[in-house]
Amino acid sequence: MNRIKELLKEKGVTINELSDKLGISRVTLSSQINGTANIISYEKIAKALNVPMWQLFASPEETKGEDLIALIQYKSDYYKATSVDELKKIIFQIEEK
Repeated sequence: MNRIKELLKEKGVTINELSDKLGISRVTLSSQINGTANIISYEKIAKALNVPMWQLFASPEETKGEDLIALIQYKSDYYKATSVDELKKIIFQIEEK
C-alpha cells in the first residue's frame, strides 16, 4: 500500500526498522504492505508506526471534511467508504457476491 510507504517516509522509519520492531522478516512485511496483510497485521503495523489504523489507508488530508470514514474487510477484500452512499454501495456489492 502506498500509504504505508508514505507513513514510513513521514516517520523516518525504514522497512527494515519496522520489520525488526514487528519481529517479522523484511520480505513478510513487504508482502503485507503490498496487499497480502490481514486486519491483525494492519493493527500491528499501525501500532508500530504510532498511528490510528485508518491512516494506513488514507492520510488526514484525504479525510478532512468527511463525516464518515469506514474501513471494511469482507473475506480477503478491503473497502473504504467516506460517505453513507459509498457505504451502501459497498454493502450492496458484498450482498451480490
